[in-house]
Amino acid sequence: MLTRRHATLTAPVLNSELKVSATAFPIEPSAPRTVFDLAPDGQAAMVTALAAKVDSPAALQAALAAPIQRSGGSGVQDLTTQSRRIVLSIDGEHQGLADRLTRCRTEFNLLATSLGRFKSWNQLSTRFDTIDLGKIGVTQKGSLSAGLESLAPGSSEISKATLGASTERGMTEEVVLRQRYVSSSGTLTPLQASILQQGAVGLDLMGNVIFDVVIAAAKAQLHQLYRPDGLFAASGQPLPAETVRLVRRLVRVPSNADQDITAKLKASCTVRTVAKGADTFTESDDVASLSDLPDEAEVVLVTAEEQRVSQWYLQDRSGHILSIEEPDGDTVLAFDSYDGARDFLLWLRASNATHVAGRKIGLGEKGKLQATPDPPRWNDLSVRISGLNWAIPALSPALTPSP
Repeated sequence: MLTRRHATLTAPVLNSELKVSATAFPIEPSAPRTVFDLAPDGQAAMVTALAAKVDSPAALQAALAAPIQRSGGSGVQDLTTQSRRIVLSIDGEHQGLADRLTRCRTEFNLLATSLGRFKSWNQLSTRFDTIDLGKIGVTQKGSLSAGLESLAPGSSEISKATLGASTERGMTEEVVLRQRYVSSSGTLTPLQASILQQGAVGLDLMGNVIFDVVIAAAKAQLHQLYRPDGLFAASGQPLPAETVRLVRRLVRVPSNADQDITAKLKASCTVRTVAKGADTFTESDDVASLSDLPDEAEVVLVTAEEQRVSQWYLQDRSGHILSIEEPDGDTVLAFDSYDGARDFLLWLRASNATHVAGRKIGLGEKGKLQATPDPPRWNDLSVRISGLNWAIPALSPALTPSP
């Protein structure tokens, strides 16, 4: 005889409610590795190599504390992707003791006009531990015995005959404690992340699903920014302009950052409603119905502020901007951080330099250098901010006031 899963009601009864929501948390990038993350042999080799390239204990200490840089790559810093850890919550309320969600499909849908696209995901996990399952066991025992006794050895006369039989049959129901995992699968396209959960016997799918996803900008643009290095000696004195380094690098940023990247969350779950048989652990004696429960919500995956990329530059009171002469033409000296722009301004004021790393610097309009006064009036400069992919007031306040 086959085991029955349950008896189905002809008229479904629905006594459950469904509520879905999701929250996206930024994933902090892992800290860069240093020499102390290496094996002992690797640390010894790194210290020996660094000691041969520096000329003071202070320089060696700074080199040991610096992160290990990776070689190779395209040389373009990509700022168009955002990593998020999404916690999907499936919540609700059942009126019946044995009612449960047996199947749930949830979708995160991006509009075609959205500023973001799904790029990749991993670590899809949902865990349920120590759940109660019903088990029915049937045992049957039987025995038969017979015996003959004679008066004396070798005699054919039977004095006593015995015959016995016994049988035993029993049915028991017991609770088995096990660890079970919800079966989950998913599909990912640029505009949709879909998750399907299927629960086993006795498992209610209400709970949390956690997965990591990488979201990329729908459109990107390239900019060049500068990062100064070697401006001051350990004593605080400005270093010569010939030794200062201005690293020019390309950054890829989202083309637009004026709105949040949001997804429409859509869920469709199947609820198993038990009308009879809820007082036993096994589900084979249930009289149940299956019904669909839908719900929708909206979740912000990446805020507009998190997509914004800025540049910092030096400007005087007349609106002229510090520029630099490059082999491919004059360009605005735009820095990738406020600290870099401020430190370069302090170095300019202390050194009165008009060249840096073999390149001419001076005030200009729209990136074109103009004649630099002698001596240069670097004290009139202040640090300003500008958005590469977001609107900022044209007359932004000075971040570093003139002396």
